[in-house]
Amino acid sequence: MIQRYAIAQRLQVDFDQLSANHSSSSESSSSRLSVSSLEENRNRFKRVFDSNKEEGETLDYAFETVRREIRHQEKIGKSTVENFYYGRGDPKYTTVMSIMRWVDSKEFSGSLDNNAE
Repeated sequence: MIQRYAIAQRLQVDFDQLSANHSSSSESSSSRLSVSSLEENRNRFKRVFDSNKEEGETLDYAFETVRREIRHQEKIGKSTVENFYYGRGDPKYTTVMSIMRWVDSKEFSGSLDNNAE
């Protein structure tokens, strides 16, 4: 729980810095940090997403499945999940947090499954 809070805090700081620097034409170290943090989360999401995708399942169906699972908690569209997966656009902080909560739940349930074996 503390680790999740620390990650959320770091993401908030990174997103705040990115927003502040977005209007600036020069790229500072803080915006690179933000991009790196976002990329780290995107890679973690892709790893969990790919490992949860059933064999033979289309990506379109898998994106819709993730959207439905996240939507139980918060409103999110399939295209938002797809865009995050492919790194398109600049996602909102709340979107990243919603997606990362899904990742946490999948990683946690996966660790429980591994411990049960």
